[in-house]
Amino acid sequence: MARSLRNRILIWHIVSLTIVTTLLSGSFYFGLQQSRNREIDFEIEGAAQSLISLLRALPTFELRAEKEGVPPEVLARRRELERERQRRLRDNPDATPESLAEEEDFDPPFGLPRGPERVLRSLQLPAAFVERHRRREEVSPYFVILRADGSRMAASANAPTTLSKPEQPRFGIPPMSYRARIPIKQDGNWREMWLTGPEGSQVIVGRSTKAEDGELRRWLFTLLVLNLGILSLSSLTAWWMSKKVVASINRISNEASLLSLEKLDHQIEVGNVDVELKGLVETLNGTYQQLADAFQRQRQFTADASHELRTPLTIILGNLELALLNQNLDEHDRESLEAAQRAAKRMKNLMEHLLMLARADSKKLSLQKERCDLATLVEECYELLEPLGRDKNLKWNLALDTCYVEGDTKLLSQVIINLISNAIHYNRRDGEIHLSVHADGAMNVVKVRDTGMGIQADAIPHLFERFFRQDAARSNTTETSKLPGSQGLGLAITKSIVAAHGGEITVSSQPDKGTEFTVTLAGV
Repeated sequence: MARSLRNRILIWHIVSLTIVTTLLSGSFYFGLQQSRNREIDFEIEGAAQSLISLLRALPTFELRAEKEGVPPEVLARRRELERERQRRLRDNPDATPESLAEEEDFDPPFGLPRGPERVLRSLQLPAAFVERHRRREEVSPYFVILRADGSRMAASANAPTTLSKPEQPRFGIPPMSYRARIPIKQDGNWREMWLTGPEGSQVIVGRSTKAEDGELRRWLFTLLVLNLGILSLSSLTAWWMSKKVVASINRISNEASLLSLEKLDHQIEVGNVDVELKGLVETLNGTYQQLADAFQRQRQFTADASHELRTPLTIILGNLELALLNQNLDEHDRESLEAAQRAAKRMKNLMEHLLMLARADSKKLSLQKERCDLATLVEECYELLEPLGRDKNLKWNLALDTCYVEGDTKLLSQVIINLISNAIHYNRRDGEIHLSVHADGAMNVVKVRDTGMGIQADAIPHLFERFFRQDAARSNTTETSKLPGSQGLGLAITKSIVAAHGGEITVSSQPDKGTEFTVTLAGV
């Protein structure tokens, strides 16, 4: 899969931003949770301390074991008080244990209120603490007071029946405050604190954290939405910024793609390029300039060599023709002179082609433009080349519509001759050649189609390159010297002529089915 610089920038930006926002949001959420827990613990501790203050007013034996350590006289006095309470309940049918407890006074010798109801009523959580959470969460806090032996001394009505003491917190370093050493347990939506009271008693206070948990969930949802919004906005910003960063590279790439053999002297503008890319642009410009100079020297050499060789070849051909006029030549000498003449003509043809390509490359191809009918040109070329196809018994199909173009008649005829010659040469015996001329909107189209061997798919992109031979790509025929362009320059010249007229030439082929060349020229 192709690597994309822009995608990598986006991915790195999104991943890094996701990590940063997650860490920041997690730190904020964790800090918020810890702050909430500290506030809850402080509140619970205050309620527990109020109970502890009440426990300190009780005699020590009340906080010890449930049956051990209570003086006998206290137990006797309690039994006496209980019998008196039962008697008063019998004597007064309207009395209740609660109403009798309100009338009882303290028994000074023992420092205890008369009756267990008074003790339970005095050991209650602060009313403000209970009422506040009852309105907020519709659930009252609870408390449990355990004696030193673990027996339950007092508890609120909604206190759990079973308790499990949390482990004592341990720290490798001294805690910042004693609260860090208090056993605290979070059980679902309830938070519970265990404090040690007088004489080893345990005071347990717990309250619901449902409201705070709901608030934390809302904060969590807000953070998630905020992070997604920041991530989306930042991703769009990163996408826009990466687009700007890659735009310069794309512009350089687009300008570089415009360069060709005809435009190697074109330079990429350096003025609007970022500093980081200026070195790349300067290197490309230098490389293209070197290529332009090299191709210019090559074109100049080709033109000069072709021009200089024309005169010697003309002289050689002239002398060979004079020598062949001699009637006294024996058969062997005549064959040698004719072979030399064919080679000289082929060399001259090659020089003419090279000179034409050199002129086309340098934009010096002289065009004698005039209004001409493509149908007439195709028909004339057909009449000229039709005899060459008789050896293969070729069938011709012509569909020629009158279509006028502005062009050089001689050069356009050469284009058609090259295409028809190839159709004849690479066709099979008893094959067909289809010639057509028709208008397609503002354009005129010439098509030459044969039913030959076809062209291999990997050879089509190179078909119009200079000195590329079609023989290996289309057939095993080696008798190419009979046809124009057999040096591998015919289609290259054809393309140059069509391009000089502002047209386009394309090819389509199927192996063993044939090949079709299409020339498109602007109509007049």
